[in-house]
Amino acid sequence: MHNAFTRGLTSIHLQCVNIETSPKDIPDFVAFCEIWGELLQDHHETEEADVFPFLEEGAGVPGLMKSSFEGHRAFDAGLAEFMTYIWKVEAGEEKYSSHKLKAVIESFAPAMHEHMVNEIPALLALDSRLGEYWKKKAAEIFAKKSADPTTKTCKVIMLPFVLTCTDATFEDGVHQWPPNFPWIAKMITRYYYFPQHGNWWRFGPVDAAGQPRELPFAKAG
Repeated sequence: MHNAFTRGLTSIHLQCVNIETSPKDIPDFVAFCEIWGELLQDHHETEEADVFPFLEEGAGVPGLMKSSFEGHRAFDAGLAEFMTYIWKVEAGEEKYSSHKLKAVIESFAPAMHEHMVNEIPALLALDSRLGEYWKKKAAEIFAKKSADPTTKTCKVIMLPFVLTCTDATFEDGVHQWPPNFPWIAKMITRYYYFPQHGNWWRFGPVDAAGQPRELPFAKAG
C-alpha cells in the first residue's frame, strides 16, 4: 500500500498543472485526488486503531510503534489541508488552482515519503518475528476494509485504486496484489470494478493489467 500511495501522489503532482488546461477533465482528476487522500487517511486510522496496538501486543513491547505514530503526525496537517481544498473544489466552493494544489502537495510530500520508506523495515522485522500471527490479522483487516459498504474503502473504490497504482512489473510483480488475494477477485477487480469509474483511474500510473503507462496530463520536463 505504501508504494500505491506514493505512486498515486506522484501521479497527482505530475498532472496537477496541465489538468488546468482541460476544464472538462478536472472533476475526474479531483475525484482521483479525493480517493487517494481519503484512502490514505483511512489507512492511517486503521493502522492506529487496529494494526499498531495488535503488533505491540503480539511483540510484547508497549510503545513499539511510536515512531510510526509520529510519522503520521509529521504530515497530518498537510494531508488535512490537501483534503479540505479538494473537498471545496468538488463542492464548487473554490475554483481549481494548480498553483495551490501543487504548493499543498509539496508542503507535506517529503515528510510523507520519509515515513513511507522508514516504516517498511520496522514492519518487515516484525513480520519475521510474528509470522503467521501477523499475516492472519493483516488478511482479516484487509477483508474487513474491502467489504465495508459505507466508505470509500469498499471494493468498487479501494481495489481499483490499488490496481491503478500498483506496478505489476516492479520486482517481477511480487507485490502487485495483497497477500492471499484470490485470483478470481483479481479478475473481478480488473474487468468489473475497474471499468465502473475508469474516468477516475485513467489518472493512475498503470493500466488495468498493471502495466506502466503515460499519464494523460503529466507535466513536461
